[in-house]
Amino acid sequence: MIKIILLLILPFILFGEEKLTNEEKSNLVKVEVIPQNQYIKNNDSVLIAFKFVMQKHWHIYWINSGDSGLPTEVKLTLKAGISESELMYPVPEKIPFSGYTNFGFQNEVVLFKKIYIAKETDYKFIVLPIKISWLVCKEICIPQDTTISLKFVVTNEKVHNVNWSKNLDSLYNSLPQQNNSFTVNAQKNKDEVTVRFKNEKLHEIDFTNVEFLPFASSIYDYKEKPKVILDKGFYSIKLIMDKNRYEEPEKLRGILIGRKGQFGDINSNSLEINCDFEK
Repeated sequence: MIKIILLLILPFILFGEEKLTNEEKSNLVKVEVIPQNQYIKNNDSVLIAFKFVMQKHWHIYWINSGDSGLPTEVKLTLKAGISESELMYPVPEKIPFSGYTNFGFQNEVVLFKKIYIAKETDYKFIVLPIKISWLVCKEICIPQDTTISLKFVVTNEKVHNVNWSKNLDSLYNSLPQQNNSFTVNAQKNKDEVTVRFKNEKLHEIDFTNVEFLPFASSIYDYKEKPKVILDKGFYSIKLIMDKNRYEEPEKLRGILIGRKGQFGDINSNSLEINCDFEK
């Protein structure tokens, strides 16, 4: 409910935008789109990096922007036989704003998306229109967007041409992991959700400092960091739901955040969670 109210007053917050020149507004966020390759093989995939560089003290938002704000989005226009992954975000920062908690990114961030091509296509090349939109905020918030097109050559040969630097490879490998060795379940009861998880291979590691951030916005209360409790071999986290939430989540999706390497992958400090609520 809080977020709805903040979004309703957003047009009135934007009055400060008039103090910025068009050039100043255009320099608030610089976006660079970097495909891993210019080639894509039939029945294969290619990764695309979206690099955002923000002016000092300005920020953009995560998939769950928190109590206010809007998520950063990347929308593709796809042809038959082409599909895409969800947009992949790294672990966000907590950005306080007037007593509220927002989740986003300051200074610089790289998001990722994967494009898939079916086995049997007769494309020689693919032109991929991409619209990128974001809300950039400091004392004021300004919605911005840009549209670009990427061209890929379709081949049946092995792809060698790699555009990415080692830094982009490292950032991609540090994204929240999907580790099948973890047992995770979730229970919903009125205004609480209990998340329980364990990993037999890593049972000796202390997970009491782990934090959970849900992908769903305007549903959970972010005032306090939930405590993690060890009970009968499972670690449990209780999430408090916003009593004024406007919808009920159908499943639990989000990320567990801990120390680097804590969830099995030495490059990542987080684990992606996607599970149904137990009945």
